Amino acid sequence: MQTIHKNTAVKTILTGRTGKIVSPSMKISLITSCNVVNWAILSYFIDCSMLVRHLSLPPFFPPSEHLLFFPMHINPKRKFLAEKTHFLVLICCAVLPCLAQTEAPRKPSDGPYTPKLIMPGGLLLPLYAPDSPMLKKERIHEAEISNSAGGGNSGKGPIINVINIHNPSIEVHLVPKGQANTGTVVIVVPGGGHKILWVGPEGADYVPFFAKAGVSTIILRNRLRVDGYEPTIDAVNDAFQAIRLVRSHAAEWAIDPAKIGIIGFSAGAELSAPAALFFDQYEKNHQQASDPLASISARPDFVGVIYPGPTPFTKAPDTAIPATVPPSFIACAGSGDQVHAVWATEYFTPMLKASVPNLEMHIYGRGGHGVSGKDRETIPYGAWRERFLDWLRDLEFLGARGVETKAARDVAKYAALPPSNLRKNKN
Repeated sequence: MQTIHKNTAVKTILTGRTGKIVSPSMKISLITSCNVVNWAILSYFIDCSMLVRHLSLPPFFPPSEHLLFFPMHINPKRKFLAEKTHFLVLICCAVLPCLAQTEAPRKPSDGPYTPKLIMPGGLLLPLYAPDSPMLKKERIHEAEISNSAGGGNSGKGPIINVINIHNPSIEVHLVPKGQANTGTVVIVVPGGGHKILWVGPEGADYVPFFAKAGVSTIILRNRLRVDGYEPTIDAVNDAFQAIRLVRSHAAEWAIDPAKIGIIGFSAGAELSAPAALFFDQYEKNHQQASDPLASISARPDFVGVIYPGPTPFTKAPDTAIPATVPPSFIACAGSGDQVHAVWATEYFTPMLKASVPNLEMHIYGRGGHGVSGKDRETIPYGAWRERFLDWLRDLEFLGARGVETKAARDVAKYAALPPSNLRKNKN
């Protein structure tokens, strides 16, 4: 039994077969078998648009540049079968029912869509009011397309990934009552190349891990490029809005408003990295009297940048570093994930040159893009989460709620330095 990693464009299990990634321009005649154990966990990286158009069926997915994956077993004597229409129908009947599907079509009159919980016990809050100018009002009624462990939108098992997000939200998982609570909150931003949101492996999986340390977890459902949004604007705005929204509920949720951080994975790190740099700008641009969160800080108290995509320093190495820049933790595999490791160092280096306090980076010798499953237990890269907790502990984020952290004291000292001194990004 072979598991195909999510980065090959699918998450599926095959039995003794090889797979081939097929672009929409290639013939389906390459398909010669469909020996599949579990199509139910196919990811939304699959674009069924080609097959759907061929059979004149209603689309399950928005048009995109995604690849289409089919299992195959090359057998020249059987290749001709793939040319037959009845075989295409057979494939369609076997595959499409198991692919992630939307809910029943919704109309604008149905109001803003309320997403399903990624995992039980959470509290869902939309980031914006329905009449917010930040939203596309003509689309906020649309249902998200989610894929669960039980198959599609079945609701059986936790949600693995999501697409078609037009009413962005946060899912709040507070430290359980009766358990030690540090008051610290981590807003988790899943990755997915701005084409999908891996809310399961890069979201829900971290809830129990952080809860054991007395840290609450909040999963961000941000808007995606594939759904017509610009990540550097819309998605980054979602991250800042999430920070503000969480901070506004500090008293209600028994969290510390000075211990709210954000951590992003891969494309999600393209949100957490700007959050460390542009919070002042966001606040200046979003202080309208009509905004109920206008008076609340959008600055994170700490930032995690995990196997990141390109950061603001990639395009502009001389990006200004604010005086109150929060501490950052960076982790990535090295040569096994070279491009992301380079992006990680591009974020780290200017911060280091500017002598930003409490900056920490781990580049691991073994590993690829992402780390999950058994790798968390078997290779050093899998222990980056423990190193992250060590870092939080050292900065006193895991201490008692309401007590000033070492991180806060160091930020204050750094901010007091003359701009011409250590705070200059010396490129």
